[in-house]
Amino acid sequence: MKVPQINPLSIFKTDFGSTKELYAYARNKIINCAKKENKEYLIIANTKTNKILFERMGSKDFVDIRDFSFPSKEKDNIVLMHGHVTRFGSPLSPTDCYNLCDEKYKKIIAFNKKGRFSLLQRKADSNTEEAKKFFKYGIFFEKPPILPKNPLKKWLVKTFVNSQKLYENWIKYFVEKPNINFKYFSTMFK
Repeated sequence: MKVPQINPLSIFKTDFGSTKELYAYARNKIINCAKKENKEYLIIANTKTNKILFERMGSKDFVDIRDFSFPSKEKDNIVLMHGHVTRFGSPLSPTDCYNLCDEKYKKIIAFNKKGRFSLLQRKADSNTEEAKKFFKYGIFFEKPPILPKNPLKKWLVKTFVNSQKLYENWIKYFVEKPNINFKYFSTMFK
């Protein structure tokens, strides 16, 4: 597999002694690419074997993974990690979340240039079909239930609160419902 080198210190490696070492490699490479190239970098890894399965540099907004085939027997161990290169970073997009639900791998993580991240993890009993519908259709048509009912308070929240943070709270609210049962964690806005 031919993988672009971000700089002379960005060494391509596929096997790791621990999952911690694998995550550190991925995080550093993704952040380095975001800072130096202003492009997204994607790494797909198996955290049981601690091996990289796929790496690719993309554009500022997107990394094409259509030519990667998720190994069906290993999906419960696969983590997809990539960068979000906007100035302050952004949480996982509906497309990111939909991809996890559609392919049914374990976890997706997005890092910003500062190393902060947002993570969505599928659990063994997660309702991926309901989540998939939400990320494909519902998120664009439903009113966020996290907004206050009072019109003045709603206007204040929409006007003065970071819209990315509101979006992230809505995603967390939805995916952690007992009937959906995903895990969402983020340090993106801390």
